[in-house]
Amino acid sequence: MLNMEYTFRAYKLLVPKWNTIKDTFFDHIFTMDIAESKTEGKYGFVEVNEDDDKVYGYFAQESIEDFVKYENKKPLKIDDYPWIRTVFIIDTTQLIIYVHKKRYSSKFLTHGKVLDRLQLLLGKELGQKVMLFPFYAGLDKEDYKKVFYDDDNTVKEVKISKLQGSFIVNGTQLHNPMKELDEIRAESHNRYDAKILKSAYLEANDKGNLAKSPTARAFLEGEGSIGDMIKYETKSGTSFVEFNKAQAKIKIDIDDDESKNIKQIFSIINSELLSNKSYIDRFTTSEIDDISGVEDDKDDTDDTDE
Repeated sequence: MLNMEYTFRAYKLLVPKWNTIKDTFFDHIFTMDIAESKTEGKYGFVEVNEDDDKVYGYFAQESIEDFVKYENKKPLKIDDYPWIRTVFIIDTTQLIIYVHKKRYSSKFLTHGKVLDRLQLLLGKELGQKVMLFPFYAGLDKEDYKKVFYDDDNTVKEVKISKLQGSFIVNGTQLHNPMKELDEIRAESHNRYDAKILKSAYLEANDKGNLAKSPTARAFLEGEGSIGDMIKYETKSGTSFVEFNKAQAKIKIDIDDDESKNIKQIFSIINSELLSNKSYIDRFTTSEIDDISGVEDDKDDTDDTDE
């Protein structure tokens, strides 16, 4: 069975007069008209559903590349154009919108274009200026340690910087259960590693967990060191890669059969969101100042899917 990895980006949904429309929000989206661009075709919300405090469905747009097909090298206009669909989920309690970030077959459609049209469509329907702001789930040292030492996580990779001059305080637990080795390891780090190393990248084997590694612990526990990156698997099987400051995202495996049904897609995604609540609760928005809309973020190869 073929699995697809869905990458969802998280955005803060800013609706200035939310309290005046929150009770009718679903009705607004459910009955919203399809918009149209003369150069890029029709677009809008389709297959919209409601589940408790969440609204979900597709943002769909006609594919302009398929407006014309060729027969015997002569162009023929197509009457029914194919639609490109993007999954969205809106948490109406926290006002977070999760948008599937993917590669598009249409060169005229990007993640940024989808976000821009989500803003415009919602704003027009609700009669107010709606904006989306990227959420960040960057890890400071305290949060990094919480993720690293969480028994429900299996840490697979770490990158730690600012090791030069870092200092491990005596009594810091590095070995478990052989605590008698802690003082020796701390002294070795303070005398040698802290004078030699600037940064370190560590990767565990298939069954390994770096949270059990005295070396990884020593680098992390050194006063002044910074956890730049951590890759880990949660108890639910979801894999995360987090950085000091990175836009919030969640990756979910959905098999090919389930990907054809929006209700099944939502059920899987919602289950992952609920089981990874501690990650989502760390979301913080970027500075909200004079921003007119979201910009398209970089399309990294490991951050988009078909």
